[in-house]
Amino acid sequence: PPMPSANPARLALLAIASMTLAATPTLLASHAPAAALSIDEDESRAKALEVIHRYIDAIGGEDVIRAHTSMTQKGSFALPAAGLAGDMTVYAQAPNLLALKVDLPGVGQITSGYNGKVGWSNNPFEGATIMEDQQLRDIQIQADMFNILTPEKYYDSITYEGEQTFEGQKVHAVKLDDDESSPTTQYYSVDSGLLVGSSSLQSGNFGEVEVKSIVSDYKKFDDMLIATKTKQVIGVQVIELTIDDVSFDKIDPDVFALPPAIQALVDAQQPSDQPAQAP
Repeated sequence: PPMPSANPARLALLAIASMTLAATPTLLASHAPAAALSIDEDESRAKALEVIHRYIDAIGGEDVIRAHTSMTQKGSFALPAAGLAGDMTVYAQAPNLLALKVDLPGVGQITSGYNGKVGWSNNPFEGATIMEDQQLRDIQIQADMFNILTPEKYYDSITYEGEQTFEGQKVHAVKLDDDESSPTTQYYSVDSGLLVGSSSLQSGNFGEVEVKSIVSDYKKFDDMLIATKTKQVIGVQVIELTIDDVSFDKIDPDVFALPPAIQALVDAQQPSDQPAQAP
């Protein structure tokens, strides 16, 4: 697939959007080859769901996951090859609110989010944009804090692709597919049951981009295990995301409000209520 130009803002947005809450229970869009198994569809689906449910149990269980309806993650973003690094904050609130912020010294603030209806991004390089098509669907899934509990809600086909090797680890591969996006695959450790990464297809203004994601360093925050390190490889670029702190306090609703520049784009898309005047 085509790769984006060396645009730090776009790379940052791809990284954050693709891995939002990836450390927590969330479905990652991914695309990777997998060996075919000689088991029927029902058996394959049951095995895949078994792998997902083991992950749910490994990070704390369904009750612990549902107990948290708000989450704020604070950490850092780094693009070492470009010498860029800055603070990152991710806000999420059930059922479907998401807000992302990265402050890059010398570059500016990069923001993105979903308010339950509109997916958007805003950065110093590309300005304000509204998400559409698969990019919008991706952020809608990511904004659902409990999406890992209901994969059937988002994917028509859920299959087990067998044991494979990912980053030197033995993993179970689970393939997710539907009619609206590319096939997806997730990798779960055979030993621990934890999600360890994916090979992703993320859509953006430059088309589809393959992103390899590796998650690690799980730590417990209020009874829930959360991966605190994510390494992403986008072509030759390497992006590093680190979570230093997680809180489950209530979030100010203004955090999820559309920025003025995004609201202006939304208003411009609305049909006018005023009849056109005759010349």
